[in-house]
Amino acid sequence: MKQVQSDLYPRLSSYLALKDLELKAAYTGLEVAGMFDVSARTIQTWVTEGKLNKRMVPGRAKFFPEDLENLLAKSAPVSTKPDQTQPEQPAHSSSSSNQKPSMAGLERRGPTGVVM
Repeated sequence: MKQVQSDLYPRLSSYLALKDLELKAAYTGLEVAGMFDVSARTIQTWVTEGKLNKRMVPGRAKFFPEDLENLLAKSAPVSTKPDQTQPEQPAHSSSSSNQKPSMAGLERRGPTGVVM
C-alpha cells in the first residue's frame, strides 16, 4: 500500500498517534467510525450534512486523509478552562416563574469535540 506523508495532515496524524493508528491512503466508513468513536450512522449523517466528504472508488465509498483533515480543521476545540466571564442573569419576575429554559444556541458535541 502507498505510504502517505504524515506532514501533509498534521491534525489527522496527531489524532491517529493518540489512538495508536496508522495513516493510510484511504479509510472505509467503519474505520472512520471506529477512529472517532461514533456509529456508522453518524458518519453517514456527517456526509449528508456536508461535514465530511466521501469518495466513490471502485467497490465502495472511501474517505481520504484530506477529507478527515478537513473535518478536524472545521471542528471546534474543546475548552479545558471554564469561562471566566459569567453572563448577567435577568431579574426574575413572578410571571416568568413557570417558563422553561430555552435550549436555543446549544450545540451537541461528540466525544472528539466535533459539533454534531
